[in-house]
Amino acid sequence: MFGNTNTNFDDISWTDESVGVIGNDYTANNFTASDQLEDTPTDSSGDGIGNFSTLNPNDDSGSVVLSEGNLTATIAPSAWNGIRGTIGAGSGKVYFEVTDDNGDVHNCSGMASAASILTNSPGTATQNSLIFNTGDYYEYDATYTSSTGTTTGQIRGHAFDLDAGKAWYAINNTWQNSGNPSTAANPIDSSLPTDGTLLFPVFRGHSSSALSFNFGQKPFAYTPPTGFSALATQNLLSDNELYTGTASQWRDGAPVKAIATYTSNATLASIAATSFSFSSQAIGTPSSDRKVVVVTHSATAYTHNDTVSSMTIGGISATLVVRATPASNGQLEMWEADVPSGTTATIVVNWSRSRNGCGIGAWAVTGANSSTYATATDITDPLSQTLTIPARGCAIGGAFGFSTPTFSWTGLTENYEQNPRIDHKGTGASASFNQLQTDLTITAGESVFNKGAMILASWAEA
Repeated sequence: MFGNTNTNFDDISWTDESVGVIGNDYTANNFTASDQLEDTPTDSSGDGIGNFSTLNPNDDSGSVVLSEGNLTATIAPSAWNGIRGTIGAGSGKVYFEVTDDNGDVHNCSGMASAASILTNSPGTATQNSLIFNTGDYYEYDATYTSSTGTTTGQIRGHAFDLDAGKAWYAINNTWQNSGNPSTAANPIDSSLPTDGTLLFPVFRGHSSSALSFNFGQKPFAYTPPTGFSALATQNLLSDNELYTGTASQWRDGAPVKAIATYTSNATLASIAATSFSFSSQAIGTPSSDRKVVVVTHSATAYTHNDTVSSMTIGGISATLVVRATPASNGQLEMWEADVPSGTTATIVVNWSRSRNGCGIGAWAVTGANSSTYATATDITDPLSQTLTIPARGCAIGGAFGFSTPTFSWTGLTENYEQNPRIDHKGTGASASFNQLQTDLTITAGESVFNKGAMILASWAEA
């Protein structure tokens, strides 16, 4: 490698025939212990050894200049640009620090999903949580808040609780908004996803923006809040670490894979109708694996029970998941269809005989198996049934009753109650779970029971 070379590692000197003596007695210059990291480390949270995040030159907008081991970034163009970090996290509590290198008003730092567009301004970008140099905050749901800013040399502390969906920002260890990440008090942002979506460190800016990041490679300037760790591989929970190996159980913090997201509900009070068309119903974010699940209920003045003959969601034919028939007059059903595109859809419910009023509730389900895992029904007082939900799965429920009762759900989180007409009422609920729920008791208690019904369904992760 060095040609005809003699090496003395005691004083690090060598010779080469082509250049003579090159050097000897190596002397460290501006080289401290914090500049040294173990090569090819083995993850070990106990001694802090692992791979730490840096800024990612393969995930930038093309106008970011990196230095200092890809921890310092500058953005010169007048248009907005950005860069993400190399390590993302979808669970746990993450802490890192950012130094304001030049006080530029456009310096923004925080965390963002892989889908967040780096060339968008913070005001139009989505799926990121940011602090401006000016102290302004842009929350993950795009809410804007004004606060105190940073000046050259000040350090921003970033604390993200990805299990609770909350974020805090500090300036020189003073947590803004009277926040306290250690006690979960007063977060700046409470809109972060809790479904396992990976969030990455992010820098956005333009016109000479400059920031330096510390993900734990060097000693932090301030002690991280209790329970928060550096963004490094030794502190991230992998699927292997989250899995306990018994009965499909996963530890707390495991990202849920099958997600049921409630999107909308609506009613129509038409009398003696067989078809009910609900236009412009929200169905969530488009996704190649999205299925839309609809709970529908209706009643009639006659003592017969009629079923849904067909349903379309955005023009796509749906299939029956589960149905329940109360003692008389009413009907409660759940249908689903794969609807990968669009954010709204017309939902058409066709009944086998004329009905008096109809209600629907809709959910977007992603990351789920193509078929349901389990279903259950009940038509007795109190409305209660057991349902098994696989680890990292989800469940949806619906209930119906006459005399317009008030419902009280346990086991699932209520999403809505509705009255298509004054004589009957419907409700829907859902939840996602990171651990196996074996025979989970789910109830939809009615304040007044009158020919009620409940339906339940669960889905496993894909």
